[in-house]
Amino acid sequence: MAVPTLTEGQYDLDGYKFGTLADEVVLLESGVDWGQTGMRTQDVEEPLGDGVIFGRDFLAPPSWTFTLGARHPTDVNPVVARLAAAWRADAIRGVPNARSTLHYRQGGITKVVYGRPRRFAVETPKVWNNDFRIITCDFQLASAIVMVAATNSLTLSLVRTSTATGLMFPVRFAATFGSSTDSRSGYVTVGGSTPTPFVLRINGPSSGSATAFRVESVGGTDPWALDVPVSLTSGQYVEIDTSTGVVLMNGSPASLQLGRDTNLAARLSPGTQEIVFTANDPSQSAAAVLTWRDAAASAT
Repeated sequence: MAVPTLTEGQYDLDGYKFGTLADEVVLLESGVDWGQTGMRTQDVEEPLGDGVIFGRDFLAPPSWTFTLGARHPTDVNPVVARLAAAWRADAIRGVPNARSTLHYRQGGITKVVYGRPRRFAVETPKVWNNDFRIITCDFQLASAIVMVAATNSLTLSLVRTSTATGLMFPVRFAATFGSSTDSRSGYVTVGGSTPTPFVLRINGPSSGSATAFRVESVGGTDPWALDVPVSLTSGQYVEIDTSTGVVLMNGSPASLQLGRDTNLAARLSPGTQEIVFTANDPSQSAAAVLTWRDAAASAT
C-alpha cells in the first residue's frame, strides 16, 4: 500500500481519512488513548519453596481507543455509515492473518501500524440532533511497535554492476565468484529504537535457474538466517514477510520446505549489520531485496 499524503494529526485507515478539521470525522479533545503494552509470561510458582521461576516473556500489543466526532450540517447518518464501513474492514476480516493498515501524521513524520479494527460504539446523544455523533472505536495492534511509513531497502545482486541502486548508506559490498555457490554482502544501518520486521524478496536469475538461496545477518544484536532451498527461473520470485511469517511464491501463498535454521519471525536490530546473500547461480544474476521500516515502541 502506498504511503498516503497526510496533514499533521490526520489518520488514514485503509484509505479512509479522519481526525482533522478538514475531515468529515474529527478527533475530539479526549483524542487517542494509546493503551498499554502487556506481557504474556511463562512464569510458574517455585514448587519447592518461595518465589517464581521465570520463563519466556512475550509482548502483548496494545489496543488504541479513538474518541471521534462525526458531523454534517443536515444529516450525519451517511458520515457515520462511511466510518462504520471503514471500521468493519470487510476486505480483510474474513481472511486469517490479514491486517488493516493505519497511517497517521505526528511531528511531521508519517507513521504506520498494522492491526484490526474492533469496537465501534455510537453514543446516544442527550439532546437529539441530526448533525453530530460521538463515536468510540478501538484498533487492536498486531505488534507492540510503530514504524516510520517510509521504507528503506538494500539490493544484493550476484552480478557486478557499475552503479548501485536502492541502497541505504553506508553500504559496502563484497563478492565471491568462481565457485558453484556465489555470495554478495552489504552493510545496512537500521534506525529506530527497537527491532523491526522486514520483507525479503529473492528474484530468480535472468537466464537458466538458480537454487540454494540463503540470506543472513552477521553482527547486530540478534543474528538470523533465511534458508530457501528452492529453484527459481527468470521472472520467478520468493517473498517472505517476517511481520506475519507469510511466504509467497510468485505472488501466491506457498508451503515451502525451508531450511532448519530459518527464522520466519526474524527482525533487523537497530544499528549496523552485514547482510549476506548466497545462491547456486551459474548466471550470477539472481538478486535479494531487503525492505524495512525503522521502528519504535507503540506509544511513540
